[in-house]
Amino acid sequence: MNCFTLIAPNDEEERMDDTNENIPNKNQTPKPPPIFIQVQINFNNFCIKIKELTDSSGFDCKSSTNKLKLQTYSADSYRSVINYHKENNVSFHSYQSKELKTFRAVIRNLHPTTDLSLIKKELLNSGFTTRNIMPVFHKLTKTPLPIFFIDLEPGPTNADIFKITSLCYMIVKIEPAHPKRDIPQCHRCQTRGHTRSYCNHTPRCVRCGLDHESLHCTNDHSSPAKCALCNGSHPANYKGCKTYTDLIKKLAQSKNNMWNNKNKHHHTSNVINHNLPPPTDSQNFPPLNSESNPHSQTNNQNQNLDLTIQLSSFINDLKTLINPLLSLLTTVIDKFIKNGN
Repeated sequence: MNCFTLIAPNDEEERMDDTNENIPNKNQTPKPPPIFIQVQINFNNFCIKIKELTDSSGFDCKSSTNKLKLQTYSADSYRSVINYHKENNVSFHSYQSKELKTFRAVIRNLHPTTDLSLIKKELLNSGFTTRNIMPVFHKLTKTPLPIFFIDLEPGPTNADIFKITSLCYMIVKIEPAHPKRDIPQCHRCQTRGHTRSYCNHTPRCVRCGLDHESLHCTNDHSSPAKCALCNGSHPANYKGCKTYTDLIKKLAQSKNNMWNNKNKHHHTSNVINHNLPPPTDSQNFPPLNSESNPHSQTNNQNQNLDLTIQLSSFINDLKTLINPLLSLLTTVIDKFIKNGN
């Protein structure tokens, strides 16, 4: 595991996004992604300028504690606003447009020395235009594996690639890529919820927390780390960081609330007729436990949630210790074998 793989914070406004907004129907062009602006602004002057940059489709805004969400409704308006913000060094982030998202697949059983240009050519002859082809390496040994990730340009027939069974004179299997379960993290500002390709926030180092790109850090790797998110003594990619655990806890609580609301709706749909007389043999049943209440259930849920987070953090820390030890053990065994020979 790379201990400098970047982590970042929560931001409730990252999800100010979708809940109460109208979803366009299939015949409409999808609207551009929202733009989150993280600077103090004069809202009246801001609206005047954005009105100059956008076309007749207009725009909408939504405010949170420390961000302003700007939603445009045409690709031209979106590009104009993005370019203006970049030229004026405005702190903002956005997301990739749905029309520009690539179609990712995994090619298995293809020899690792296969030339990438040959893969690209054969896929093009089959009707698939590739944007990226990436060979896969073993996580610890860095040995090339017979696996390639491919990103296809958007197209209506991209799913047909899974029908291919032969490529570059090799019998292969092409399957969908597994979706990432972790929350994405920006490698520029270290914040979670977006990526560096669409980020214009001030860069922050993953190791020392100062305002520069991680690649340009002049600190020695042996010097103490400092988190750019919580100022703790760890790199910003540490999954035991309070910012990260708070975010995971918040997301888990949100899922629990959704589940509880569904159960509540299900129970209330089973209407009980309270006008019916009580059964005559009710004395045969034990009384309900009056001490059981929703507060105790909530406390139990919170305790289970805290335990889950602690176990997850412990497992991640354990992995960081085991992997180097396995690598060291492999090296020692190899030396013993060579010396024995």
